[in-house]
Amino acid sequence: MIIRNVTVINGLGDPPITNAEVVIEGDRFREIRPNETSGDSTSVFDGRSGYLIPGLWESHTHVAGVAMGEPGLPGQVARVEKLLADYLESGITTAIDLGGSLEHGHAVREHQRVASPATAELFFAGPLFTGVEGWRSTCTTTTRWPTRSPTPS
Repeated sequence: MIIRNVTVINGLGDPPITNAEVVIEGDRFREIRPNETSGDSTSVFDGRSGYLIPGLWESHTHVAGVAMGEPGLPGQVARVEKLLADYLESGITTAIDLGGSLEHGHAVREHQRVASPATAELFFAGPLFTGVEGWRSTCTTTTRWPTRSPTPS
């Protein structure tokens, strides 16, 4: 496949490459070159007035936390998959979940492995951690965020 008449931004800080064409083989860019008018038999997509950029990263998200409102693990996995599909549609190819459940992260990754949905790739850090007495609140100097739910009296 070839994408023609596109402006390429390489993500390295170089000036944009205008009026370019990008040759794609499989899931990789093989070549970025000036537009050619040769009658290549490969399928051609006209990217006129468009931009081609590297995949973007969402480097701090809490998709597992958003999914907690769904009933049961299958519903939660489906919600995360929907969020990751929305990311991909917006050009985000990789998302990093910080502070989510390992159970959710592994379940989503397993679902992606088996079902191969078109979504952003998910990396996850696991549960949140905090200081022994919690973090100081920014509201006051004496309030601390608890490390765990208080036990009933």
